[in-house]
Amino acid sequence: MIQNDIFQFRTLINEAQKILIALSSDCDEDEMAGALALYLVLKKNGKQVDVVTSRKTRVEHSYLYAIDKIKNDVTGGNDAIISFPYKEGAVEKVSYNIENDRFNVVIQPRGEAFNFNSSEVDFHMGRGDFDMLIAIGADDLAGLGQVYQKIQKSLKDQPIVNFDKSSSNTRFGRINLLNTASVSRAVALVLKFLNMQLDADIASNLLTGLFLSMKSTSMEIAKPEDLEAAAYLLRFGAKNLKKERKEQKVEEKPKKSADFFEEKKVQAVKSGDNEVLEQTPEDWLKPKIYTTKKTSDLI
Repeated sequence: MIQNDIFQFRTLINEAQKILIALSSDCDEDEMAGALALYLVLKKNGKQVDVVTSRKTRVEHSYLYAIDKIKNDVTGGNDAIISFPYKEGAVEKVSYNIENDRFNVVIQPRGEAFNFNSSEVDFHMGRGDFDMLIAIGADDLAGLGQVYQKIQKSLKDQPIVNFDKSSSNTRFGRINLLNTASVSRAVALVLKFLNMQLDADIASNLLTGLFLSMKSTSMEIAKPEDLEAAAYLLRFGAKNLKKERKEQKVEEKPKKSADFFEEKKVQAVKSGDNEVLEQTPEDWLKPKIYTTKKTSDLI
């Protein structure tokens, strides 16, 4: 990543008010973690943000903070937009009329007739209510799937920032922040360079994504850039959320029947519940040997 690109990224963020974060249609957990961290950072800085992907999120992704904020469609794109070449002062008046169940938009020119033909008139449904696009995990814009189909006609003017870890990325963004190891690591290093103040949720999403991309729960195979990113995130109380979820599930496993009965017996002694004590067999916890045939049958 080039420092100049990171500075431009900060400038675009400062200028934008409504930001769309779009994940590829085959995004992985590392890319989701990076996208959600960006979502939380931008919200923390007062921006209006949506994060979308045509891929369905699953229950196993629920350990990531703000996973419920991922949408499967672009909102604010239901307006019918008609566009054509325009020069300052060329339009005198805009009105409408309804005729035979048809809604007609009437645009009157000022002075001479409009200097364009019907082939230059464009119609589409909405542009998606955003003024900056952050694409994550896509080799090209088509990699955003149905999301791209919805917003493609409105991308002529909006700046695009491209986060990806694929070596086949086409560098389609105005700014291309590429890292062939991990999107979460790339996001973390960009935020570190910009001296952004995070919270534990944001940092934990990124640290989790970093570990997921390394396919490890330790730093033994970490590269210097991984260690740099992890050190920055740990300053804000980052945790490996997926590892914690697994450990929590292990702790929540049901107790074995012998452990359960012994616990009940201890509780009964403490409470003086003689009925439970009388029902407890003396050899309950002793090993038992079961046979299916008499000794004489084996001779």
